[in-house]
Amino acid sequence: PTNPPGNAAVPATGAGQHQPRPPAAPQGHGPTPQVLHDRASHSARETRQAVITLSAASLGFFFIALTSKVEPALTATQRRIVILALIGMALSTFAGLWSAWSDARWSYCWARELEGHPPGSLHWEARRKWWHGHKRWSEWASLLCFVVGVLAAAFYTFLRTGKP
Repeated sequence: PTNPPGNAAVPATGAGQHQPRPPAAPQGHGPTPQVLHDRASHSARETRQAVITLSAASLGFFFIALTSKVEPALTATQRRIVILALIGMALSTFAGLWSAWSDARWSYCWARELEGHPPGSLHWEARRKWWHGHKRWSEWASLLCFVVGVLAAAFYTFLRTGKP
């Protein structure tokens, strides 16, 4: 697509696609608040996608570690740490998916509220706020569980490679 004259192009998600950049604030004042909101939204979406992808992919590794015969055999402590990492990554995947769903529902309810759709804006406002709360806690839960899973995996690796 062609960008309007005078607007710089901002790379979009797909290869070769660009979206127009909102106009910047007057010279020397930095970007507009909308530009910063757009950047924050894009970064949050990318982070959520990366966490979901990495946590879901790691589930296969932990499944193999728990179900395969490894030499030397896992100690009870190593097994517990792998299970902790597995649980952390599974919860991270779930919370990340819930965050994406909540984000979609939040936006939908907000649009319905602005449109004045029946049963009325108060109904849609209450639902929008409810979904926004879910979006907020699930974003944090996803990141926290991911960090727990990564730290447990690192500790497991240290225990497996460390000399007694």
